[in-house]
Amino acid sequence: MDSSINLSIYPQLFQYLENYQLSYTYNGKFTEQLTEQILGLVENSMNVESETSKTKKKVYFIMVESLQNITRHQSSTSEDYLLNGFFSIHKSPNGYFITSGNIVSTKNIEALKSKLDTLNSLSNEELKSYYQELLTLGGFSEKGGAGLGLIEMLRKSGNKLQYDFIDINTQYSYFYFQTNVAITSEESVVSDNNKNLAIAKGLHTTIIKNNLKTIFHGQFGHENFKGILAMTENNLAGLENVKLKKTIIYVMIELMQNICFHADGKADYQGEGPGMFIVAERPNGLALTTVNYINKEKSEWIKNYIHEINNLDDDQARKRFLDVLMKDHVVGDKGSGLGLLDIKIKTKNNIEVSTEHYNHELTYLVITANINF
Repeated sequence: MDSSINLSIYPQLFQYLENYQLSYTYNGKFTEQLTEQILGLVENSMNVESETSKTKKKVYFIMVESLQNITRHQSSTSEDYLLNGFFSIHKSPNGYFITSGNIVSTKNIEALKSKLDTLNSLSNEELKSYYQELLTLGGFSEKGGAGLGLIEMLRKSGNKLQYDFIDINTQYSYFYFQTNVAITSEESVVSDNNKNLAIAKGLHTTIIKNNLKTIFHGQFGHENFKGILAMTENNLAGLENVKLKKTIIYVMIELMQNICFHADGKADYQGEGPGMFIVAERPNGLALTTVNYINKEKSEWIKNYIHEINNLDDDQARKRFLDVLMKDHVVGDKGSGLGLLDIKIKTKNNIEVSTEHYNHELTYLVITANINF
């Protein structure tokens, strides 16, 4: 299968996100089951980050509101590019920023802008009073309609609501909505707000341009590993080909184990080696990609090994696999190379690999497995 994606974008994407301890992004159709899995994955990641209970409750509430907003307003139009909702969450040293995206009717933009601007202009006391007024009036008031969820997002985050509209055509616009949850001692991190929204929009543009579906960037420990797998299994629930589903899950496990086993970190990085996992749609299947830092000498060995097994035909690959099994190596051994060899056998496609310089010790390692439908 020929690559429809330039692998050089992945190190750039990794660098774009490397200052965040956690990044998760999804672009596509949102279902109730998917939103539950996203919530679970991020909750696990916050546990890994040892967040306080107060921060976790704030982030969780805002995620629920954002995901419900996407599900409620995602398009049912037949035009494909209007169907997709967008969700991302990133953790910076100052806090979390949570972004949702969905289409809106252009005729509704002014009313929505007015509501958001009005809420942003209110003080904490005014927001509290407005919230009580809405509760008393059953969710509506003379200030402009329902908005209990928006008020709570504003109050819990400690930051103004960020938003932008991008024209799609004369009928529809794309609505970006972002909430920033401060976790520093300051009540608000205003200076980051505009930058964070620009980052999320730029990421969404890259996703659309390259047909990406899911991006996870962070520590690849046991809990995050389980969360990504659980989400993928649920996303594949409608796939009737059981063998294909098993292949996708197996390849994911092998690729993510490579990060766990081989990823190196920068000198100032604490904890497990950081990595990135990406799912991309291709004309006749999926491309599963991992990116991580790795020692240059180790990266050359992996690159040469992948080129070597790519030159094997199916029979030669299976014989090579059995030969390795007969030696001292065992399945799962970090140095055996069995996982990569088995990916080639199970997918019947060559593995794509590239490296890009990071510094005098480390390089970016990009590995992509293509699975045909």
